[in-house]
Amino acid sequence: MSSLPWLRKTVSTSMALSLLAGSVSAQTVAGAAAAANSAGAVPIVPVQTALPSVFSLTPSLTPMVQTLPTVQALPTLALPKIQALAAPVAAKSVPALAVQKAAAAVQAPEAKPAPAQESALSALTEVDRTLNDGKQEPAQTLRKAFDSGSPKIRAEEALPQAEFGVQRPTQSRLKPAAAIKKDVKPLSAEQYRELKELKALLGDGTVGKNGQIQPYGFLGGAAKARAAGLEGFLYTKLELERARGENALAGELEYFFGYLDALTAPAASAQALRGELSKLKAAPMPAQDKNRALNELLVRQVGALRSRLENVDQAAWGRSANIYMILARAYNRMKPGKGFFDSIDASEFERIRQETHANTLWLLDVFDIGVPRRWGTGGGSPYAIAGYHVKKELGGDAAFQEFIRRAHEAGFRVMTDFIPNHQSLDSDLIKDRPEATIHIVPPQNLSDEEILRGIPRESGGQRLPVFYLVETDNYPENGKRVHKKILVHHPRTDYGDVMWIDMAQIDHSRPEALEWQVAQARKLAEKFGVDGVRRDMAYYLTNASFFGRWIGLLEGEAAQAAPWAREQILRYIEGLKARQAAAKGSEFWTKFSEGVKTPDPSFFAMDEVYSHSTDMSRAGSDGLYNKNDHDTSLGQNGLYDAMMSRSAAWIRAALRNVAFRAWQRGGASLLNFIGTHDGGEGNPWDKFGRVARSAIATALIFRPTILYNGVEQGVGQGRNLNADLSKSVDREKAIPFDIPVSLNWNEVDRDNKEFLQRALAAAEKHADLLRKGAVDVLEPAEETALTAYSIGRVDEAGRQTALIVAANFSEGKAWGRFKLGKPVLKAFGAFEPRKGKTYVLRDLADLGPHGQPKTYTKTGQGLLEDGLLLGLDGGKAHIFEVEEIDSVKKAVLQKPAWSGWLERLAAPFR
Repeated sequence: MSSLPWLRKTVSTSMALSLLAGSVSAQTVAGAAAAANSAGAVPIVPVQTALPSVFSLTPSLTPMVQTLPTVQALPTLALPKIQALAAPVAAKSVPALAVQKAAAAVQAPEAKPAPAQESALSALTEVDRTLNDGKQEPAQTLRKAFDSGSPKIRAEEALPQAEFGVQRPTQSRLKPAAAIKKDVKPLSAEQYRELKELKALLGDGTVGKNGQIQPYGFLGGAAKARAAGLEGFLYTKLELERARGENALAGELEYFFGYLDALTAPAASAQALRGELSKLKAAPMPAQDKNRALNELLVRQVGALRSRLENVDQAAWGRSANIYMILARAYNRMKPGKGFFDSIDASEFERIRQETHANTLWLLDVFDIGVPRRWGTGGGSPYAIAGYHVKKELGGDAAFQEFIRRAHEAGFRVMTDFIPNHQSLDSDLIKDRPEATIHIVPPQNLSDEEILRGIPRESGGQRLPVFYLVETDNYPENGKRVHKKILVHHPRTDYGDVMWIDMAQIDHSRPEALEWQVAQARKLAEKFGVDGVRRDMAYYLTNASFFGRWIGLLEGEAAQAAPWAREQILRYIEGLKARQAAAKGSEFWTKFSEGVKTPDPSFFAMDEVYSHSTDMSRAGSDGLYNKNDHDTSLGQNGLYDAMMSRSAAWIRAALRNVAFRAWQRGGASLLNFIGTHDGGEGNPWDKFGRVARSAIATALIFRPTILYNGVEQGVGQGRNLNADLSKSVDREKAIPFDIPVSLNWNEVDRDNKEFLQRALAAAEKHADLLRKGAVDVLEPAEETALTAYSIGRVDEAGRQTALIVAANFSEGKAWGRFKLGKPVLKAFGAFEPRKGKTYVLRDLADLGPHGQPKTYTKTGQGLLEDGLLLGLDGGKAHIFEVEEIDSVKKAVLQKPAWSGWLERLAAPFR
C-alpha cells in the first residue's frame, strides 16, 4: 500500500556463542598479520553453538582490524578462539507512517467530478466538505521521518582494484526468451485436493484431529522448526545438528516419531513415508544410529514428495520470477504516434531484458481510479480503484489484452495489482454489491447533514467522519435490490489512527465479498490473460488481523456515536462475530485460492505482508514480501529491514530465513527487493547510499525478486524524476503519487547502472542453479561486518557448481574468514568444497582492466581447512562464480597476449 503498515518496535536481541569442541591459537586479530608469517598456523575449527534457539542473532559489534594484508597474499591465519558474545542489536529505525494515506485523511478540498459523472454517489461530497469547514493542516505536519542513518549519495565510488589471477572471458549475451503459452488446464476437485495436501504436508502443516499442526519444538520447545511441515522439521533438525553435533538431538527420537505420525496421518500422499517411519521406530538399534537413519529416510522421502509437488504446482514459475514494476503514470517512454501499451513494443521489451534481465512485468496504475476525494494532483492513489477496467487514456481493455499477448510472445509473464482490502468510494463494488462493505444503514428520513453529524469521527487530523454517505439502487432488502442511503466505512490502518478517506472498506466476512473478489481475479486471468497478481495489504484479510482489529475499532467508535448510529454499529459487530463463528477458522484467502486456482492453476499470487506470514502461506500465498521481521521464533527475519540496519548479525539471520524459504516448496517463497513503490522504502540509491551495491548483491541474486522502474538508472530520487518535489508530501515513495511526475531517463550513473546489470546478469546466467540449488549462509570464524552465502548444486555428472556472494554493509574496509564445511542442505546439493578438487572463483561483480571478471583459484582442502578469507571496502560486494575442476592444470583458461606477467603472479596460488 502507501507505506509500511506497522510501527517497528525497538528490538534488543542477543545470543551467546560458545566453542564446544577443538581449539585454536590465541593470537589477537591485531596480531594476525604477524601470525600469517609463522609456519603451522592452526586450522579454523567449526563453531558449535549452544543456543536456546538457532534463530537468535549474533550482534557483536566488535570491528575487525582493517590493516591486514590482501586476501591472496596471506597464508592461513590463526584467528583467536571465539569467546561468548552478547550485545544488543542496534535499534531498528522507525519508518514513516503511510504518508499518502495520512495526507488523504486531511486532504481538502476534494476533487469534484466532471458533470457527466455526477450521481447520488458524488453529490454528497459538497455536504461532507461543508460539514468539515474545508479545514486543512499544513502538509509539513504530515511528514514522518525515515532516517536510516546513512548518507544519501548519488554516485558510488569506483570499485577498488584487487589482486587477481588468470582470467577468461564469460558469455554475457542474452538468450532469446521462449514465448509464454497460456494453455491452462483446470484442475479437478481431486487434483486440487492433492495439490493442497502436498503443500500442507511439506510446508505449513496438516490439519489433524486436534486441529492445525504447529511447528515442532526442538530442545524442549526452545528452538521451533522454521515451519510445521516436513520441510521445516527436516531443515531445522539438520540446522541444529550442524550447530550442536550430529547426535545432539538423538535423545528426542521418541518425540520425533510422535510428531511425524501426527503430521502425516491426515495425508494420503504420506502413506509410504508412514510405513517406513513405523518400521524404523520399531527397529532395535542404538539411538545415534536410528537418528542418522531417520535423517536419511526423511531426506529421501521429502525429496520424492518435493518432486511430486513440482510436477503438479503450475504456479511454481513464480519462484523464479524477476519482476520489473512499471508505474504507468510515470513511465515516460511514449513513442510518437503510439499509446502507452503500444509504446512498450519489441524494442522496449528488449531494453528491459538487457538492462534488468526481467522475465515478468508488473503493471501498476492501469485501472480506473475513483473520483470522490481523489488524492493530490497526480491522478489519485492507484490503490483507490473504481474497478478492474483499464484506463481509457492508456488504451482501455482491448489495448491491455493486446499488450499481454505481445508480452507473452516476447517471453514475459504479466502481473497486475489486486486490491482486496478496499475500493474507491464510487467503485463497481459499491454500485453492484454495497452490502460487501463495512457499512451501516442510517434512518432514511434523516437529512444528509443530520446523518453525518451523528456518526463517529477520527481522533486526529480534521476529525473527519469515519463513514462516507452514499446512495445506491442495489441494496438487498427482502429479496430485492432497493434504493438506500448507506454509510460505508473508510479503511483504518493497524498503526496509529490513520484513515484512508478516498476508499471504502470491504467486509471480508461476507460471502458477497468473496464472490466478487474471486470474479474479479478470474476476470484478470481469463479476459486479459494476466499470469498473476500482487495482492495489496493482503495480510489485513487474515482472520487474526481482520476480526480482531475491526471488532475492536467498531466497539470504540460506537461509544462516540449518536444513539441511532450506536445501535447500528453494535448490530454490525454482532453480525461480524456471528460470521466469524460460522467460518470455524476457515480463511478468506484459502477459499479465494480455491476459487481462482481451480480454473487457472498457473495463477501466481504474491502478497504484501508485514505480519501473519504463516497464516498467509497456509492460505495459499505463492510469495510473501521479505521486508520486516514477523515471527522470529520461527526465524522469520526480514531481509530488507535487516539490510537497512547495516547489522551483519541481523542480515545473516534474515539470510537464513531466505535459505530455508528458497529451498522449501510447500510454503510461500520470499520476494526480495532493494525497494518497491511503497512509502518508507523510497529510492534505494538514496536509502542505502554507500552500501547500495552490498544490498543489490545480497538481495537481487535470489529469486523471486522485484525491481522498480527507474532504479536501473543508478541515481537518487532528485535526478530520477521530472517533478517539483517540493509540492509533494509523499516523497518517502521512490515516485510520489500525489503530484504529476515522470521518470527522467536522461539521468544515469554509469558505474551504478553497470554494477546492477552485472548482478542481475549473474542471476540470470545461473537461473538453473537458483531454481534447483540450495543456499547456505556462511558463518564467520569471528564476528565481522561482512556477510556471505553460497548457492550450490550437484549436476547429473556429480560436479558442483556454485555462487558465493559476500558483502560489506559497513562504511569502512572489513575482513572476515568464512567456514565452508558442513552445509545444512548438503544432501540437497548445497556447496561444500571437496578435497582433491580445485575451485576457480570468478568475481562477476568486479572486473579487471579489460572487462573480465577478476579470477582466483583455491584448493578444496584449503577451503575446508582454512575457510575463505575475504577483505572488502565499505559498501562493496563479491559475486563469485565457482567452478569445480580436478586440478588447475586441467582448467581451460584463456591467456591474453598481455598476460605473461599474470602467470608469475598466479603461480604461488596454484
